[in-house]
Formats: sequence, C-alpha cells, structure tokens
Amino acid sequence: MWHFLPTHISRTINICITYVYLHGFPLQVVNVWTLMDTSRSRSRAVLKQPLYGHTAPVLCMTASTAFNILVSGSVDKTCIIWDLSRLRYVTQLMDHRGPVSAVCINNLTGVIASCSASWLYLWSVNGERLANVDTSTTAGPLKINCVCMTEANEWDSDNLILTGSSDGVVRMWSLTHVKKTSSFSASTNDLSESPAITHSQ
Repeated sequence: MWHFLPTHISRTINICITYVYLHGFPLQVVNVWTLMDTSRSRSRAVLKQPLYGHTAPVLCMTASTAFNILVSGSVDKTCIIWDLSRLRYVTQLMDHRGPVSAVCINNLTGVIASCSASWLYLWSVNGERLANVDTSTTAGPLKINCVCMTEANEWDSDNLILTGSSDGVVRMWSLTHVKKTSSFSASTNDLSESPAITHSQ
C-alpha cells in the first residue's frame, strides 16, 4: 500500500511535493505533482516527476519559491538541493552527524538550515557550509525536531533561527560574522570574516 505524505503545497507554482511511504516505510524518492483544477472546489494531483538521489529514506523537505529550490533531508546523512524549474539535482549537502531530521530555507537570503541529531548547520543557497553548532546543553541525547527562520529584512542582524528539540525546549540562534586575524601577523591584510552561530537570549 502506498501512502503519500504531502509536505509542501504551493498554489503559486501549482505543485505538490511528497515523499512516499510503502507499507509504512519511507522511500528515498521525492515526488513532484502538478495540481490540476477539475472543478471549482476540487483539484487533482498528477505525478509530474520523481526525483532520485538519496540512498536512504527521505525524512524532511522544504521549498522556496523565491529561490526556486527544493531541499530534501534523508537518513543517508545528506540534504539535496533540487532546481524546482527543471526538476533536477543541483548539489548535495554532506557531512551531517546522522540522519537529517529538519530543514528550512530563508526566503530573503537563501540560507538553508539543516538539523541532524543535536547539530544545526547553515548553508548558502549554492551549498557552501557557512557554520554549524552543537545545540545540546546536557550530556544526554538531544534531537532537533524542527527548525525555522525569521524573515524580517535580509540585512537585519536580529533575524533568528529557531530550533525545537526533543527536550521540549525552543532555542533561538543568530548568525553573526566574526573577524579573525592570522596567528602569524595582526596586520589588517590578514583579517578574515567567518560566520558563527550564537545562542540568543
């Protein structure tokens, strides 16, 4: 028996994206459906294209119409960025600590957040890792179940990343840029700026 779990429906681009369950077990395929209006009150979903790339079941996904991408997270410890226009693979976000449990995209900046166990990762829209942090504050196991980002102004340093964890706590994080100097010289030519995730109070 097939079970479909719709995770993202957009009337603006007229598609429905699902990942598939077969006999209660998730599969490693992402299906993209076209919503066809059959009457004034009903729509019918027609399979547009399956997206293959994960080697283990897909656990989460999100889409951005602003950047025209879909991001799926899997048990295979990766995320895949898909092009929503061409329905093609773009790149893979690797090196998560375990299965990817939650993903989101900031529609203003294109920053992608992915979560694996207690770890929060931030990526550019092109797949470059910007920063990561272990959100665990205790010795016990912690799992991030969901993640979202505020979308005020793209230049606003008060934009936050929120994570909801298995311990029942919602934590707020911010992305700050830290200036570092080379250990060899403190001249201004050796300054570099790198992002860091910090806990917000």
